[in-house]
Amino acid sequence: MTVVDVKTVRKIADMAAVFIEEKDLEAYAAQLNTIMEHMGKIMDLDTGDQEPMEHILPVKNVFRDDEVTNKNIKDELLKNASVKEDGYFKVPTVVE
Repeated sequence: MTVVDVKTVRKIADMAAVFIEEKDLEAYAAQLNTIMEHMGKIMDLDTGDQEPMEHILPVKNVFRDDEVTNKNIKDELLKNASVKEDGYFKVPTVVE
């Protein structure tokens, strides 16, 4: 099992761009070692008889089916536009 020491905690903190005070390095190392122990226990579990899961809960499509329609609702969509021109929304110029 990998043991996390103060040097490793410093390296992780540097890579994450996180400042950890010298007095706290030992505590972080101990906490990370506890986490690594738990991960080791999980890795040692026999899961050979378990089916792989992609999701914890069953995935169900909640969307409706697409239906082709011949509706022309352009005028209905444009009726609330503050400014329109030739059947399109007119917006202020953004790029000169």
